[in-house]
Amino acid sequence: MSSKLCLVICLFFISSCKNNGETKEQLILMLRSENKDSIINAVSIISERKDTSMIFYLLENAADPRISHRLNYK
Repeated sequence: MSSKLCLVICLFFISSCKNNGETKEQLILMLRSENKDSIINAVSIISERKDTSMIFYLLENAADPRISHRLNYK
């Protein structure tokens, strides 16, 4: 009985450690997208992670004139 419990607990921990976040390549595609929501979500994820390796991609299109007036992004 204890070996089955140990196995279940180990499987639970392994499955909970699975990375569900976006990869760097996915974030770059989101930043280069034409969809404002996708760009805003990518910037939010990058800022939460404090990922300084993405600064080049954040500044790549710094003169983009599009603005978001959506309340959920304020």
